[in-house]
Amino acid sequence: MPISKKISRSKNFSLRKNYDKNFERKKEAVSFFLRAGLAVVFFYAAFSSFLFPENWIGFIPLFLKKMFSQEILLLLFSLYEIFLGLWLLSNKKTFYAAFFSAITMFLIIISNIILFDIVFRDIAIMFMAIALAFLSKDERGGSG
Repeated sequence: MPISKKISRSKNFSLRKNYDKNFERKKEAVSFFLRAGLAVVFFYAAFSSFLFPENWIGFIPLFLKKMFSQEILLLLFSLYEIFLGLWLLSNKKTFYAAFFSAITMFLIIISNIILFDIVFRDIAIMFMAIALAFLSKDERGGSG
């Protein structure tokens, strides 16, 4: 093999290696920002519901209020949101954390569809979670 071809292949390998490294760094950064953004949303809602439960009770679906105490439901859901936020920040099994985040947001939207002027913002949050799930879908078995 001529030396020029060896050098060319060596450069291509080097470029590919640098591209892969840069791509992975960007992927990690995107994952971090999506996870942090979702976690902030869940933490804010949870802590705000502890401080001002009267602002959040109205989002509990009526059929659930008829079956359970709305204060207990709000407390349990707030604890779930804190757990979800911590899970997202842990960067462990990110696909599943993102999946549960997307399902949670979907259920919030559907159960409060009559309040669409308020919950329409949750559609963007749901799509953030879906994007994070797609970004981390190849890493289901481990962290990430």
